[in-house]
Formats: sequence, structure tokens, C-alpha cells
Amino acid sequence: MRNLILMVFLVTSLNGSAAVITWTNGNTTNLWSDPLNWSSGTIPGAADVATFNATSVANCNLDVVANVAGFNIQAGYTGIITQNAGITITIGSSNFSQAGGTFTGGNSNIDINSGSFSLSGGSFLSTTATLFVGGTFSANTTLFTHTAGTFTHNNGEVEFDPYRASCTQTTFTVDVLTSTQFYDVEINGSQSCGVSAVLTTAAGDTLDAAHDFIHTNGYLNGMWELKNDLYIGASSDGGLGQIIFNSTVGQQYSVNAAAPRTCTIVIDKTAGAVTPAGGTTDFSMQAFILNQGSFTAPTGTMKIGGTFSANTTLFTHTAGTFTHNNGEV
Repeated sequence: MRNLILMVFLVTSLNGSAAVITWTNGNTTNLWSDPLNWSSGTIPGAADVATFNATSVANCNLDVVANVAGFNIQAGYTGIITQNAGITITIGSSNFSQAGGTFTGGNSNIDINSGSFSLSGGSFLSTTATLFVGGTFSANTTLFTHTAGTFTHNNGEVEFDPYRASCTQTTFTVDVLTSTQFYDVEINGSQSCGVSAVLTTAAGDTLDAAHDFIHTNGYLNGMWELKNDLYIGASSDGGLGQIIFNSTVGQQYSVNAAAPRTCTIVIDKTAGAVTPAGGTTDFSMQAFILNQGSFTAPTGTMKIGGTFSANTTLFTHTAGTFTHNNGEV
């Protein structure tokens, strides 16, 4: 009986933490799928952290679908890891972390599920498909951190899709540099019990979307800037943050008819106008600010308001042109 208990304890302990499997390129094929290229003699799996360091700086071609607990590229690695065409990558709660080397994304999804993304060195070229950062969490979490190195969006989407099965409101943070630029960004955070997940940028940060910004679900705090069009989904939850239209070209907003509201809308354009997309007749937001540029309201109702904890200015027009479009505010 004692031996049986000891065996159960050992198995439980081993399963409780991810195993580190290091890239060696021992068989000199440069292929992820070659077991002899890994320190364990096996390809990293769902319970393992695939680790790249100075053990081998050889390039690695990700030629098979990868499902790992973590993906760790350390500062001592100087090679190139390539996500081959058609190959998806799933990363679990042991996170994606890069401090050196080059990661080159392909044309398929990268899903960081219940983990976070951290770039502190090296070069990361994202996928042209979607980089998901989210999954299930039990506490406030920084989902995305960029402190050094180069992040290149590759015209792909980044979707932040965290979830917490709890009645306690949870905050998920995106921490970026001023040089960090995304292409399409989707906010899709959710919680149970009817509580809204809060997604925010770190203090002093503004997330920059070079193309579209999509508010599908979640309560938005922080600063979110877009250069193309805005899409508001049926489950958007408002927020005390700001969505900032900032480009020199025309931009549109498209609002699902069932959308309750998004956060504060800011128009800060040196040229071009912000207008409703076809089919959009109503637009609900927490507050509205027109600093410069031109804004055309929807033909139906533009609702401004929500829940606040202090005195608030709901509508600010300091410069630029506001066109009522025969609608109601």
C-alpha cells in the first residue's frame, strides 16, 4: 500500500508541472517533427515546454501541428524558428516567452490558451491569420507584454479572448511599447455570472491598431487607437477607456443592432472623416470626444452614457466638425 501511495504521488507530481524539452538539432535535420532533434528524444507535447537556448542555435522548421504547454525562446538562442504554411500552434498555461532569436509566423492560427505572450528580446513576426491570447484564468492577468525586441504584425489579427468562470470581476492587461503596432485587434473577453471581464492597457500605454479594431465582448478600460474601421459586437460591455480614431483617411464605424454600448469614442484626426457604415443606424457609447476631424452621427440614435462613479463630461466638442445626420443624440 505504501508503494502504491508513493507511485500515485510521483505520477501526480510529474503531471503537475510541465517538462522542459530543449532543442538540440541533434539529427541536423532542422525539423521540429524529428524526435532526435530534442533533448528528450521525443517531440514536445501538451505537457511540455519547448525550449530554445544556446544548446543549439540551429534553425527550426515547425513542420507539424504543435500543441505544447509552453514555448520558451531564451536570450542565448540566435536562430530562426519558422511556422510552416498550414501549421497551427497551440500553447498552454506555461506561456509564450521570447528573449532572443527570430520567430517567423506562417499563415495559420497561433493560440495561446490560458497563457500569456511576452516579448523581451529578439524578433517576432506574427502569423497572417490570428494570434489568440486568452483562455481560462483564475486571477487578474497581464495577457501581452512587449518590453524589448521587435514585434511585427504581418497583417494578421490579434484576438484577446480571456475568460474567467467566477463572479469576481477580473482585469486583463495589455502592456506595450510606443513602437508596438498591431494590424487588426479584437477584444473578446468574457466571464460568468453576468460579470464583464475588464480589458485594459497598462498605465500610460496606447494600443495601436494599424487597421481595424473590433469590440466583440468585454468592458474596455485604457487607450485603444485605430487607423481604419471600428466594429462593435452584440456583447460589447462599455467601459471607462477610449477608442481613438486617428488617421488621415476616411474611417467607418459598424455597430451590431443588439450592441448595448462601447466605451468612450474619441475623434482625433488631422484629415478624413468618421462616418457610419451601411446598415448602422444607432451607436451607443460611454462618452464622446471630438478633438479634431469630422464625425457624422448615425441616422437613428446616438446614445451617450452608462455607469459612472464620479462626475463625468459625456459630450466634448473642442474642434472639428460634428454632423448630426438628422439623427437623435
